[in-house]
This record gives sequence, C-alpha cells and structure tokens, in this order.
Amino acid sequence: MKSKHRYKNIPLWAGLLLAHILLWGVFALPSHLFWYCFPPAIAVLGVTAFLGTHMKQKSRLTVIAAFGLITAVIFYLAVYLASIIINRFLPDLNVEITSLYKTIMPVHWWHHLFLVLLIIPVEELFWRGYVQENLPLSPPLKVAVATLLYASAHITSGSFLLVTAAIAGGLLWGCLYLRFQDIRLCILSHLLFNILLLYLFPLA
Repeated sequence: MKSKHRYKNIPLWAGLLLAHILLWGVFALPSHLFWYCFPPAIAVLGVTAFLGTHMKQKSRLTVIAAFGLITAVIFYLAVYLASIIINRFLPDLNVEITSLYKTIMPVHWWHHLFLVLLIIPVEELFWRGYVQENLPLSPPLKVAVATLLYASAHITSGSFLLVTAAIAGGLLWGCLYLRFQDIRLCILSHLLFNILLLYLFPLA
C-alpha cells in the first residue's frame, strides 16, 4: 500500500513536466509560429487532462451563467484599469501590450475555433480540473501552487504582462473551482473574459 501511495502522483508530475516543456517551447518560438504550435501543444495536454480529470458538475446552470459572467466582467475591468495605469505611469509597457496582442490575437477562422473549442476548455481542464484537483496539498495551497505552476508555464513568452495575467487568472479560476467544484464555471468565465479582451473591447 505504501509503495502504491508513493507512486500515485507520478502521472501528475509527468503531466506538469510535459506541460512546461511544450509551452516553454511554443513561447520560445518566433511569434508568427504561435498559432501553428500552440493548439497542438494544448491538444496533448487535453489528452492528459481527459484521462486524469473527473468532470465535476455540482452547480446549477443559472449559477454557472451568473458567476461566469460576473467574474469575467470583474476580471476584464481589473485588466482594463491596469492598462490605464500602465499607460499613465509605465508607457514603455504599452509596447509589450501591442506585441502580445499581435502574437495571441486570433486572425483566421481556425484560430477562433481553436480558441473557443480547444484552448480555453483544455486550459481549465488541465490546470484547474487536473493539476489543482490532484495536488497533494490543502485546498488553499492547491490554488496557490497550481496558479504559480500555470504562470511558470508562460515564462518563456518573455512577457511580464502575460505571466502577471496568468497569476491573476489562475487565482480567480482556481478559487472558483475550489468554491463551486464545477469546471464548467471556470471554462465559461475564462471564455467570456477572452471574448471581452480579444473581441469586444481589446486593449490594443
């Protein structure tokens, strides 16, 4: 029994190592290759998440819709306020915002499909439903450590803003998952936030 318990977390650590290798590699590539390499990398993580995640569905659809919308709007407003502060006091970072948008902004029809149907759902399934759920820690530490791991996977992007956004988003969606135990809520909140940020009210 002890031997079994000792090796129980090996798939989790292997999945985390794989995630960092794949995402570090994608972000280290030239930006024009991002949309050709990021979806396949996410798809690999999707298989890992699917095999190791139990889809928890503990909330009513009305709760999911309400909290998904509210948290997405609040998160967007926080990012928007941060962009105003950056524009006022740290104008040099505006160049980074523009560069980041050029890299991650969906342009072609298949970019949009991958973003909505693959990237956002798999990110939540993997980082919240799989990693956070299976970390052998207390619930608050699960959120904190899963968030730091989520952010660290974005380090080779070279973007301070992207890593910061990953920390903020990781904490938000991690807390949502901890509170409601329903990955659908995290997916919806993440999706609506991206719609606001990339489509309806882009910052650059």
